[in-house]
Amino acid sequence: MLENYFFQAGVKKAFIAVVVAVVLAILDFETVSFLAFVFALFTLYVYAKPKRFAASLDGKGVVSPVDAKVLRIDEEQDGYKLVLESSPFMSGVVYAPVDGKISSIVFQKGTRLPKHSMLFEKLNERVAIEWESENGTIGMTQITKRTPYDMQRLVRNGQNLFCAQPLGFAHNCVTEITLPKSFRLNVKSGEKLVGSQTIVGYFSA
Repeated sequence: MLENYFFQAGVKKAFIAVVVAVVLAILDFETVSFLAFVFALFTLYVYAKPKRFAASLDGKGVVSPVDAKVLRIDEEQDGYKLVLESSPFMSGVVYAPVDGKISSIVFQKGTRLPKHSMLFEKLNERVAIEWESENGTIGMTQITKRTPYDMQRLVRNGQNLFCAQPLGFAHNCVTEITLPKSFRLNVKSGEKLVGSQTIVGYFSA
């Protein structure tokens, strides 16, 4: 029943935190017990599955895969790179940005260094996913920042996904989306995006 509202991993972590809080309270460590209870509530908050309904784009558009802020938009030779940054207080649910088939998933375990570290992009935990849509290839890379929570994937290589379908969990991360040159962006730097709701842009006809 709870799995309809929270990721299972989050429920387990929250349950353990509550047990620790109760034990500490019995031992009269009230302050630490309170902090453990707060951690349990926060864990349920970030692992919650919001009830969201995305607009029907008929394969012509791309939605934001995460709750985040647009850090920057890089124009590259073969397209665009949209760089998004999530905060610790945003939902960790990751959504499919477009209708299509997953052609590649590469997961790399690593550290949880802060974003300003010189080794952030080399050593931190990350996942890279590519979709083959009717309008071309879309890529997404996520790199974790400081977080006590592991990345979680609910999909597999070769799986067909529909736009805005939940595909995993990634808390407090940097997300990079690569888009083809013909793509028409609908967002700008500094804008706040809502996962599965905000339309990033459209494929040119």
